[in-house]
Amino acid sequence: MPRPTGSSTFTRRTASSDLLFLSQRAGRSAASVLGFVFQFHLLIMFTRHIHLVRSGTTSVRGMATSTTGHSYKAATVVGAAITAAACAAYLAPAASMDAAPDAVPEASPDSELPKSYDTTGLHVDTKGRPGLYLWGTNTHDVVDPSLADSDPAVALVTGNANGATAPTPLVKYPRRLRVLDDVKFRDVVIGANSIAAIDADGNVLQWGIGHSDSKGDAPKKSIVDADAVKVGLANDKLLVLTRSGALHVLPLSARDQAAHIAAAPTGGRRWYWPFGTTGAGIAAFPALAIPGESIADMAVAPDHVVAIGSRTGQVYSAAFSAQGAASGALGRGLSDAESQAVSAGSPPVDERAASLPAWAQPVTPIPIKNMPVATIELRQVQGLAAPVARVAAGRGHSLALLTDGRAFSWGSNSHGQLGLGDWSRSNQVVSTPTEIRLPNRRGPVTQIAACGDATLLATTTTTNTATTTAAAAANTNSTVTTHEVWAMGNGLPGTLGNGLFTHVQPSPVRVRNVSGMVEYSEAARAVVGGAPRSMVLAPTHAACILGMAPATVYTWGSGAEYATGNGRRGYVAVPTPATPLPWRFGFRAASKGVAGPENGDGVAQMVVDGDVQLVVGPGVSGLYWRAN
Repeated sequence: MPRPTGSSTFTRRTASSDLLFLSQRAGRSAASVLGFVFQFHLLIMFTRHIHLVRSGTTSVRGMATSTTGHSYKAATVVGAAITAAACAAYLAPAASMDAAPDAVPEASPDSELPKSYDTTGLHVDTKGRPGLYLWGTNTHDVVDPSLADSDPAVALVTGNANGATAPTPLVKYPRRLRVLDDVKFRDVVIGANSIAAIDADGNVLQWGIGHSDSKGDAPKKSIVDADAVKVGLANDKLLVLTRSGALHVLPLSARDQAAHIAAAPTGGRRWYWPFGTTGAGIAAFPALAIPGESIADMAVAPDHVVAIGSRTGQVYSAAFSAQGAASGALGRGLSDAESQAVSAGSPPVDERAASLPAWAQPVTPIPIKNMPVATIELRQVQGLAAPVARVAAGRGHSLALLTDGRAFSWGSNSHGQLGLGDWSRSNQVVSTPTEIRLPNRRGPVTQIAACGDATLLATTTTTNTATTTAAAAANTNSTVTTHEVWAMGNGLPGTLGNGLFTHVQPSPVRVRNVSGMVEYSEAARAVVGGAPRSMVLAPTHAACILGMAPATVYTWGSGAEYATGNGRRGYVAVPTPATPLPWRFGFRAASKGVAGPENGDGVAQMVVDGDVQLVVGPGVSGLYWRAN
């Protein structure tokens, strides 16, 4: 069987072939050492003989009968024999290793592959192997809890946007979290200081602040047997949506979860004989409910949540804090508990400002005042006629994508993130859903994303290039589909993707390099539009996968923490392909840090295949293999 293409030095081996390889290497090393020792002894004897001849102490004939002569001849014979054995040992393993792929059955894709290493001592991964890649800031061990600051993949940077002076560990390039090799995920969410994920069995894993108590702590299963399908991170809460449509609210940290379980009359931890407890049961935590129906989908922001009812397709919202209630992101009137929270968190009225005109009134933010879980209530958002297919949530605004392809927004419009086309003091907060109007749009909205003070939309437009109806009927390739990505809101970090750094953008603008792209389809035998998928948005950067598999990963926005995945700190105002995944050779460490990932396939950008999903968060990006 030939070696795998792309490399003449890497082969797939089983445990038995690896054992044979190690034993042969040991034999080669031992033979080499012995051969060197005897040859060194031979050199000493020969040097001593030359010295004796030159000094006149003895002759060549006399030396043959002396003790030194006997040692000289013995060393010569034994040294020659050991040298021959060493040469044979070197030649034999090479031949056997070349024959190893034919002699040893190839491991199945699901079996554990041996840990191979490159010259830098880093693991070599198999292309397409499920798992989780992360890159960006590792301040709270979210990228890799076991990664030391001295690792060549880490860049220590002093000072950041928050004014911190302690060195911040930043991971320049995608790094595979080895403890989660071969794991597929239903969902992964990156928060400000931690990560929550759902594995293929529906268990919830968490790591980062509140869960990684010491360096090297692996991700822990905090919730087991939940059959969870989606997870969300708020300021101090973890929200888990189960397959049955129940939306549970949990404390974020492991300590607070344990305290709640200890006080809970039912639920608690699950027992696995004889190993004791592993994680908590979801029934121990309270759930948000919609009267008469379950929950089909949800979107979580730091201070509020929006959810879709499974029966009616209507949107419901709830606030976690006074700020979430006051931002307008709920899209409805406030409950008594929400009104009390806003009143308690509102600053005192300045009598001098009361006499100023409306446009001159100062804007004073309401401080975050978390509401007790018992007072959090889902209530219906008014003004959405058609059933809703998807929802999204930013810091203070919300989005809804209707089944008819229209997109609505409501909440804070501080940077034009609602996409209303104009921006003034009178529409800083829009508390009722309003349709987003896109310029010259002839097709439906297919995707939505919201985070921070920005919004992304994806649209699909189908046009017919035939000049007559008869030509259109005769030519099946006359229909052209165009996919476009639109951005609005705060573009100061470059998240608008239009090449500009704009502080306020109230009208949707076309994102360059990922809009209107085309590619040739072998299946359709025609040029088709390059469709964006897995479009995601973080507070200061964005990413999407563009085109058919194998597809390219594009990122744009702030790379101050290397979250854009191009190995450079800076701001990128247009989507740019990220660097390749280190699936074959890992990283090549240069004299000053990491030179970059090398795959040996000649592809200089991040290309993914299969059901790979992107995930982004504050200063961190990643991708994972999605479970069915």
